[in-house]
Amino acid sequence: MKKLLFKTVIASLIAGMVAGCAHHISEWDALYNQLSEEPGTFDQSVLEDRRIVIDPGHGGSFRGAVGVDSLTESDANLGVALYLWGMLDEAGADVHLTRSTDRDFLPAGSEELRDDLAARTELANRFEPEVFISIHHNSHISLDRKRNRIEVYYRSSDPSASLELAEDIHIHLARNLGIETSCIKPGNYHVLRNSDAGASILGEASYISHPEVEKRLKISTLQRLEAEAYFLGLLSYFSRGVPIIEHIVSSSDTLFLPGSISFSVKRGAGIAIEPGSMRVTMNGRELGSVWAPVKGILSCPIPAAIPNGQYSFRASVRSTGGARSVSNPVSITVDRPARFFLPMPPRRLSDGMLSLSISILDELGGPVSDGTPVRAASLSGGHISRVRTSGGLISFTCPSSDAHESFRVSSYDKCDTILFALSGATGLTIEIVDASSRRPVDTPLLLLPDGTSRTGDEKGLLELPLSLFEQRMILSAKGYRPHPLTTEDAVKSPVFGLSPVFGGILQGRRVVLDPAGGGDDSYGISPDLVRGSTINLELAKRVKDILESAGARVLMTRKGEETLSIYERIDKVNRFAPHLALGLRFGGPSGQNESKFTFHHYPGSTRGKMAAEHLMNTLAGVPPAAETEVIESASLFLQQTSCPACAVFAPLGSSTEKIFRNPVWLELESSRIAAGLILFFSQGQHPCSPYSIHLTKNGVPVGQAHISVDGVFSATTGVDGNAAFYCLDEGRHFITISLPVGDAPGMLEIDTDSAVDGKISIDID
Repeated sequence: MKKLLFKTVIASLIAGMVAGCAHHISEWDALYNQLSEEPGTFDQSVLEDRRIVIDPGHGGSFRGAVGVDSLTESDANLGVALYLWGMLDEAGADVHLTRSTDRDFLPAGSEELRDDLAARTELANRFEPEVFISIHHNSHISLDRKRNRIEVYYRSSDPSASLELAEDIHIHLARNLGIETSCIKPGNYHVLRNSDAGASILGEASYISHPEVEKRLKISTLQRLEAEAYFLGLLSYFSRGVPIIEHIVSSSDTLFLPGSISFSVKRGAGIAIEPGSMRVTMNGRELGSVWAPVKGILSCPIPAAIPNGQYSFRASVRSTGGARSVSNPVSITVDRPARFFLPMPPRRLSDGMLSLSISILDELGGPVSDGTPVRAASLSGGHISRVRTSGGLISFTCPSSDAHESFRVSSYDKCDTILFALSGATGLTIEIVDASSRRPVDTPLLLLPDGTSRTGDEKGLLELPLSLFEQRMILSAKGYRPHPLTTEDAVKSPVFGLSPVFGGILQGRRVVLDPAGGGDDSYGISPDLVRGSTINLELAKRVKDILESAGARVLMTRKGEETLSIYERIDKVNRFAPHLALGLRFGGPSGQNESKFTFHHYPGSTRGKMAAEHLMNTLAGVPPAAETEVIESASLFLQQTSCPACAVFAPLGSSTEKIFRNPVWLELESSRIAAGLILFFSQGQHPCSPYSIHLTKNGVPVGQAHISVDGVFSATTGVDGNAAFYCLDEGRHFITISLPVGDAPGMLEIDTDSAVDGKISIDID
């Protein structure tokens, strides 16, 4: 018995020893192990000629973080960057490195990091890149050796293209590096905030202070693995058709009198461009712009009365694949002559009178204060005007005969003699009003035949060029249907009415969109690492574009990946004093039924319930919403907002992740959400009806064509050539068509009166 017991103990000890010699599965085995995706499955031609700058962070005097076994961050950054440069170069990209050796950019005599960063950023901007990527590896300040995660920072001032690039880079780093924890955050690092690139990110792929990470980053093949993950992110980003935007260089970048600034816009990866997404900003403030699809020109009139100074313009455009591109900044200097009284180009009125304007500048060259008294008198005494300034300008009318004379202009003890350049009076001034209310339309836009544009003022006054007497131009304004116009028409009627979209239902309406998640809150992650916060933000941006194009004012509680508490969100809603607040809650914990959408409102809120029901009706039947239900809820968002509020909930899981990331679904879903809000605000009216547009080319249906109606609603044709629009108001419309291949046919007019059973047929040759 003792021998048997002894043998049993020995056998157990041997078994334990054998088990101890077996391979121990470490929690770090997946770290930098292998790619879960194959770069060969992507079409690498999308990278051809795309301008990319890679910035290996630190270098030279600045080693960055240092691992426990002496690996410097500057060396690891450079190793990854060199591999990524080689992959992009082989794929045909126009790619540049800020450094290819262990060096810094310190000017002689300086040891300041800010000088290094300034020189590095200036070098990167010199290449005029579309994309800027700064590669780093993080370290915990208190050297917590267990801390490790992926962090991708986007330029905080650009929650559009930069955020989209960060999302694509983030998801492929997370899929391929074996690191469970990750986040996307806005970044205000020097190299980001001073980057001129269309999209700028800084990647902290892992923590070099973590011993296991450092061990792997010492191996060149694993540096290459990280570079391949970045490469996959760039392939994904450009595969969605990032538009190519280039400034059309004018004769001079210093202007005496502002005209317009124009950009050439071309497809990326052959994917069509979405006209309703086009924006031009001046010093960060959005201006009106117009799109000439045949010429591929986006034009923005520069406000005529802006003060002297330098202005920075940027254009942004989204593809139908959901990728937004932002141009490099274009600097324009407005430098009028150094004189106190500046005559502006006269405008010819239809009754033979001239409208004369004078810019009154102070001693520093800026506009004088509003209300400053000014006297303007022709030297013969035939005309005298006493006016007070507004925005640094005075305006008065006089007969053409008096306008040929010199004018004596005075304000207090200052005076000067000026002469108007009547050769500039080559236009006819008309007033653009709302066809329903007859109120002036704020800053109307005029698209000229050559693709350039002009803008009117806040009083709706717009000058038409007499030189284009018989040529057709397109008149438009935000919230109004575009309308054809000729100078001949304007001579007959100097007051022109524009029809508001949907009868003006959304004019002046204030709407808040609250996309759930952001920053550290992913609001649910699908099995393939799609974040709910990303879906909610993309939907909110698209709904905002539609509502603003229809005349509404829209506030988004977050513009990027900010981390906001529910109380911060509620405060933003209430400060805006909206007519409706809508929460977008796509994601969250995955439910058993991923095809069920629920629409929540606060108990007893009649208007909140009404909004929820309209949204349920418009979204019902749109995949994956096979089931829908309106539910009462006492959540803080619905309870504490000072206006009617509702929220849309949809689970994110394995069956819905690909649907939610599909650009056609995003286009359809955002259109239906906007339609639901339009019906909510209609108060029982019937402002719109469903229509479909059947597109053929020489009689053959055209699939995958993108159709935009009045720059408000967009839809993509199916294989049968049909594009469905759930909500179009009746009457005449302008449409733009982007074909899957070939040139755009330009802006076309349609009329719902010509529809047969709700279908409008268009054949192009």
